[in-house]
Amino acid sequence: MLHGKKGFERIVWAFKNVLNQSLTWLFCDLGPASQDDESRPIKGLHPQLLESAPAQAKLKGVLTPPLQELVSSQMPEAEMQERCGAMAEWIAMVQLGSPRISTGDSVDSYLSRYSVPDFDKNDTVDLVSLKWRGFISSAWTMQLFLTLM
Repeated sequence: MLHGKKGFERIVWAFKNVLNQSLTWLFCDLGPASQDDESRPIKGLHPQLLESAPAQAKLKGVLTPPLQELVSSQMPEAEMQERCGAMAEWIAMVQLGSPRISTGDSVDSYLSRYSVPDFDKNDTVDLVSLKWRGFISSAWTMQLFLTLM
């Protein structure tokens, strides 16, 4: 890059206006665990090491729309988009732990218009919602895979 060129001026602007304060960065060290901690390159920057663990929420008696026939190749595109949107909304309600998705919900329709999408039939199941902040470790992912198998 040369002084006076457009790209150089953008970098100068970024350093003056954006990168003028301390920022927090998220790194994942993929080096072998047996390596000495003092010899790692990031150690010189005095990182704050945090362990990442999931936050679990157990949900009992959740109305679940069927996932097997959510979409099909014979379905019109408009209906397919509507079903996928309804499923995304249901997933958001599960993530929030909303009582609108439980079997015993009897809220007045004037207070909440939401209802679980009823494509063909709904099942009642118990769910576990996992929320994560940071990187998910490969060991945890492998354990989940083996558990599901």
